[in-house]
Amino acid sequence: MNPVMAKLHGAFGRKKNGLLFQSALAFTVRAFGAGSGFLLNLIIARTLPPQQAGYYFLAFTVVQVLAMMGLIGLQTSLLRFIGSSKSEQNWNEASAAHKTGTLWAFLSATSLGVLLYFTSPWLAEHILEKPDATTALQAMAPSVTLFALLTLNAHALQAIGDVVKSVSTINILVQLLLAAALLSGLATTAQTTAAFYSLACLITMFISLFWWLRKPGIHWCGVGQFPATTLWQSCLPLWWVALMGLGVQWAGQLVSGAYVPPEELAILAVAQRTAMLTSFVLMAVNLVVAPKFAALYKQGKSEQLERIALKATKLIVLFALPIVGFMLIFPEWLMWLFGEQYKSGTNLLRILALGQFVNVMTGSVGYLLSMSGHEKDLRNVAFISGPMAIILALVLTPLYGVTGAAVATAIALASQNLLAVGMVKRRLGFNTLAVWRRTG
Repeated sequence: MNPVMAKLHGAFGRKKNGLLFQSALAFTVRAFGAGSGFLLNLIIARTLPPQQAGYYFLAFTVVQVLAMMGLIGLQTSLLRFIGSSKSEQNWNEASAAHKTGTLWAFLSATSLGVLLYFTSPWLAEHILEKPDATTALQAMAPSVTLFALLTLNAHALQAIGDVVKSVSTINILVQLLLAAALLSGLATTAQTTAAFYSLACLITMFISLFWWLRKPGIHWCGVGQFPATTLWQSCLPLWWVALMGLGVQWAGQLVSGAYVPPEELAILAVAQRTAMLTSFVLMAVNLVVAPKFAALYKQGKSEQLERIALKATKLIVLFALPIVGFMLIFPEWLMWLFGEQYKSGTNLLRILALGQFVNVMTGSVGYLLSMSGHEKDLRNVAFISGPMAIILALVLTPLYGVTGAAVATAIALASQNLLAVGMVKRRLGFNTLAVWRRTG
């Protein structure tokens, strides 16, 4: 290769490895994933009667909560350990971490899935006060294990920099498979939709595991277990973070399940899932920066860590502003897309979009703490925001219905991220909200 071509090749390689290029790739893929999720919610709202949609979304929320519980914080721990192993080309350690994490998650999530299946009648009648939701809960029970495992695989793929396969695993394949079942007329009730969701999770889980094991250097045969003490000390605080995070994200919907009709619950669920499109920019950038945070902190490169974190926050805010603005200005049109009956959720969308915007403007604070070994600080933040979300939902929902649930979710989400900003400042010495600072 001549010197000119070598120089061009090197420049292109640097761009490919740069934050802007990788973030643009992640943004593009994540945008497709967000679009797939939005399309699926639109199809559900347009295909199922509002009552059946409400039962499906309620079952989906319960399964998401149990799957995250079953993961016991392993997804973020593996992201940290596999990301740092990749920077050292230690593929045996990466393989061992994934193998051990998969075993732990399988045993934990399966226990919860079995428990959900057999307690669904009691849960639906006495806790959620919606006996007709029983069949949807039982049909979706297997996906507690399946969603937990595909989430674990997605984080492992993210840790080694395979953005496309990671996003496809957690944000695209399941949605497209379930959308196909709905559009073909195979799924017509909450129960059949829940059953096809479980099937979609099964197919996606096997595809993602195949992608992981096909990576050069990755293998399970002959690999020992990852040190249990090291893994447990990392994932236990993150488990509490995940549990409290579930409270922040889903407390409003779960509490609403006991106080409002399923039709109103469907409107709240659609508004919340639409508002969460705001955070897809944050998720896209996190796909790139989270493994970098782990590697840079392990290498002691604190200045470079700060520079990348602030650059990431600038990118997130820049791309999220137009999305939030659109939701605040045209919420009625967005909700109308799901059907005339969903237009009453206009103010719900505004409230939830504001909460999500605080989430994105604070940057990747959660990953900054977890990837730098400060899991306990993130846990302490969660111990405040999680109970806050539950208490606010229990107080506001009986008084103001789904509007109270939306306000509770938005306040808890904003508080969680602002507290995490303070922890990052305390532990790492910089403020992610200071996006005006020059980062080089």
